[in-house]
Amino acid sequence: MAKSYYTPSGYHWVCRPYIHLKDGSILYASQYGKKAFCFLVPDDK
Repeated sequence: MAKSYYTPSGYHWVCRPYIHLKDGSILYASQYGKKAFCFLVPDDK
């Protein structure tokens, strides 16, 4: 990640070049002018 974003304790950022939607389709970040979609994921315990 080029930018620094706030990360709550117990979470970390995950960035992927694509995401799967609930209907089974795949969205690619490049189709939206991005390198990746980033989202927060809980840490494993």
